Amino acid sequence: MFNESSPLLVINPAKLTLSGDTPQTLRVKNTGKRAWTVQVNSVSWLKVTPAELALEAFQEGTLEIQRADNVPSGELADPRAIVLIGPWREYEIEVSIANQIADNTGHTDDRPNPRLPAP
Repeated sequence: MFNESSPLLVINPAKLTLSGDTPQTLRVKNTGKRAWTVQVNSVSWLKVTPAELALEAFQEGTLEIQRADNVPSGELADPRAIVLIGPWREYEIEVSIANQIADNTGHTDDRPNPRLPAP
């Protein structure tokens, strides 16, 4: 049973697109009147820290999201790329990674290639 004192999370942004190696921040706010600890699960092609987020009532926390070292080439997307799991509820965050086509040097098209002259 849910009531106004049950923990509720507001996640901003609700969807992420990663490009390059720059991490992005996801804000998670507990808008309920009770403390809540959530486990953070993600797909293998993402690094998400921390793995657990403890939020008091009305407190906001952050998650740092970046692509993992083992990202396969091509575009990736998953509507459940990150799942926040707490008592009685799950929150899903969609994450996609921009097109990454590896060249013959092993670099992808969204990272500078040190072997090419600057534009």
